[in-house]
This record gives sequence, structure tokens and C-alpha cells, in this order.
Amino acid sequence: MIRICLSTNFRQPGRPCAPRRCKPRRARSRPSRSQCGYAEGRGIAVNYGEAAKWYDRAAQKGIVPAMFRLGTILEKGLNGKKDVDGSTALLRAGSRARNAKAMHNLAVLDADGGGKGPNYKSAAVWFRKAADHGIR
Repeated sequence: MIRICLSTNFRQPGRPCAPRRCKPRRARSRPSRSQCGYAEGRGIAVNYGEAAKWYDRAAQKGIVPAMFRLGTILEKGLNGKKDVDGSTALLRAGSRARNAKAMHNLAVLDADGGGKGPNYKSAAVWFRKAADHGIR
């Protein structure tokens, strides 16, 4: 539980907020299903720009599937702007967290080169790791 201070005075560092003025609430570590539904179009129209916004918020909190999905959106430019460097960084972070799909997509990006020329040695390493984690 996180305590949210509702008083008008800002909390001093090291001093707890007065209990009668604080209201406990659960910390939310993931976006809700409706927020992530923008990419899949579940119950709402597909909007990759809005999906990228919510996946970015989740990725900032370290949620690995969000890193993979945002990396894929940026890689393909589904939100209107293609960002290969941002996609590579997100997929690399997801790969370090042992996400097999992120490992595979990172290998594909390395093999393709993303405009910088292919890196087959790195691609082979990531393809092997992805295979070791169940991608066939």
C-alpha cells in the first residue's frame, strides 16, 4: 500500500505525513487492460499512438512485455514515426530480462541492420539465446 498525502502542505523529507490526512491506495504497476487494448483493438478502435504512450509508461516501470511491445511498435513505425534506435534499446532491455520474443526481434534487427548495416555476429548470438528460451 502507498500512502497518498491529501494535505495542502507538502511532506518534508524524512517526516511521515499525518495519518488522518492520508488515504491509502494500492500501487498500480501495470496499465489496465483497456489502456493496453489500443494496440489490439479490444473493445476500442486501434490507436498505436495511444498504445505507445501506455506501453511507454509501463516500460518506464520495468514491465518487460511492455518493453517488447513498444519496441515492436517503434521498429515498424506503427505510431507514425519509425525509431530503430529506440526500438533496439527497448528490445535489448527486454532481452536482458529474458523475454524470448524480444531476443528474437533484436536478432532480426541486428541481421537486417536497421539502416546501419547488418551485424551477423550479434544476430547469431541473439537467435541462439531466443532458441534456448523456446523460440523455434
